[in-house]
Amino acid sequence: PDKLRFDFTSKGAMTAKQVKQAEQIINDMAARNEEVYAKEASLAVAKSIQGLRAVFDETYPDPVRVVSVGIPVEQLEADPDGPAGSKTTIEFCGGTHLRRAGHVGQFYIVEEGAISKGIRRITAVT
Repeated sequence: PDKLRFDFTSKGAMTAKQVKQAEQIINDMAARNEEVYAKEASLAVAKSIQGLRAVFDETYPDPVRVVSVGIPVEQLEADPDGPAGSKTTIEFCGGTHLRRAGHVGQFYIVEEGAISKGIRRITAVT
């Protein structure tokens, strides 16, 4: 299996129910097999995209790499306040190499824990 890590902001640990819900959301997205879009974008514009998920205490380069599943980054940049961002996942990311969400296969979270104050990390296998 392939292994990945994902960092996110949270005030506390995920419950077992939240872990299962996260797995289900990801597996549902994989089943839809939507295209994965990646593009370097201006940091200011990228931060303004509704629904963008990032660790905002982190320092990001300008331009920053934006990854979106199912919706082209150019569409999100053109209408950053529009509803499209709430319909998918949009991240700052330097490491994804998938062309389609279905390439993930089955997704299982094997670990969740704190890496610093307010920052959590999941480790998953696919």
